[in-house]
Amino acid sequence: MANNIIKLEKISKHFSGVQALNNINFEIGESQIYCLAGENGCGKSTMIKIISGFYQPDCGNVFLNGKLYQHLHPIQAMNEGIQVIYQDFSLFSNLTVAENIGMNTSIKNKKKIINYKDYKAIAREGLGKIQVDMDVNQTVENLSVADKQLVAIARALASENSKLIIMDEPTTALTHHEIENLLKIILRLKEHGISILFVSHKLRELTEVCDIITIMRNGHIVNHGPISEFDEKKISSDMLGKEIDPVKHLSPMDKDTTVLEVNGISYKHQFNDISFKLHKGEILGITGLLGCGRREVALSLFGVLPAKKGLIKKNNEEIHVNSILTAVKKGIGYVPEDRLTEGLFLSQNIFNNTIVSSLKKFINSFGLINFPHARSTISDIVKEVKLNTDDLSMQAMNLSGGNQQKVVIAKWLCADTDILILNGPTVGVDIGSKFEIHKKLKEIASQGKSIIIISDDITELLETCNNILLIHKGQVAANLENSDNTEKELITAFENLK
Repeated sequence: MANNIIKLEKISKHFSGVQALNNINFEIGESQIYCLAGENGCGKSTMIKIISGFYQPDCGNVFLNGKLYQHLHPIQAMNEGIQVIYQDFSLFSNLTVAENIGMNTSIKNKKKIINYKDYKAIAREGLGKIQVDMDVNQTVENLSVADKQLVAIARALASENSKLIIMDEPTTALTHHEIENLLKIILRLKEHGISILFVSHKLRELTEVCDIITIMRNGHIVNHGPISEFDEKKISSDMLGKEIDPVKHLSPMDKDTTVLEVNGISYKHQFNDISFKLHKGEILGITGLLGCGRREVALSLFGVLPAKKGLIKKNNEEIHVNSILTAVKKGIGYVPEDRLTEGLFLSQNIFNNTIVSSLKKFINSFGLINFPHARSTISDIVKEVKLNTDDLSMQAMNLSGGNQQKVVIAKWLCADTDILILNGPTVGVDIGSKFEIHKKLKEIASQGKSIIIISDDITELLETCNNILLIHKGQVAANLENSDNTEKELITAFENLK
């Protein structure tokens, strides 16, 4: 047991009668990269929180570095060298990068006086380990989702006695280049004796860096072993309890009908002279390195960053998308990359989140909402997107990431949107939800609606998009038709951008 950083023996945990973990036995040794895989709700998060001392098990034993802890506290876990990067980052948005990264050291050492000079040095050292040059004096609320993720990673790496770093979906908001850097860092950490517990839904990443994989389903460990004994199909089927075949089946588009024509639009220094056409029934992918302007192009089409020059036509009619309200009126919907803060009212229920963009649709002659009609319509849409509940009164905060994303999509289906822009449509969702979302987007396109997907997930783009637009430094670098050679062309194009 001396070589084990973590050992769980017969761990079980219940929440309100629901069994989250059932008789779990699990070990993490030194200088190893472990993968923990499973659908949302399978028990991964509960297991992480027990290891880090945030939850106490109902029964079973928790050993850290050979010591038995009856009631493990988070500070004790930190003192034993356990660091956790949660999927929601757990950052203080009103504090600086330096304060967020340096704070753990003060907490661990029980320091009551803040030394900002030390904080800045700790922050720069942590960021340096992941090869990131960032202004440590800026507040976190001004950072992009990707930069917030990097700050969270740097904070975990800043600890001097780190023995195990638990990374819950660490690459969710990172580009391919940044993911490559992170995977290299993880391998270097392993060489320096640090173990990693890597939780991810991106199967390629798991097979690239992990030594040992543990697969969970419904609170049980259903498979475990060296990663060499698994392939992506085996991992998927073990996670789901069934086989899925995410074959490349593109929705046919009407090349003769242009729904959206963008000619030479520009916005300050974010992007310049962007031109493309979106056809009826087409799924168009837009990709590029972080900061290339892809997100800003999407926000421009949705009226958040109105283009300063250029022309936009919808159904051959010039439109001026100078506000979100205008975009919605013109039938353009937007699913943001950060659904928790930008796409949902977390404290509101499914019904309210779905109806919010289409209230006028349900107003009767007396100026009141026709609730029976609204509930019937929204119930049908919820079934259509395969939400894992038919309880419209459930709060959005109580849904899994995949189901939260389905609610955001349902909102725009309810609004009869005919152009849907999705920024990172499957970021942070599990494999089953990802497959269902892709399938739904293809169904939407087959009904004659048009879709724009902003993503750096090459597999996602190849499996869903008819055409792929590559943006670099605010300009169109390539426009590729999806074919058998597109993956090679796209990877080559990305390599040429570095």
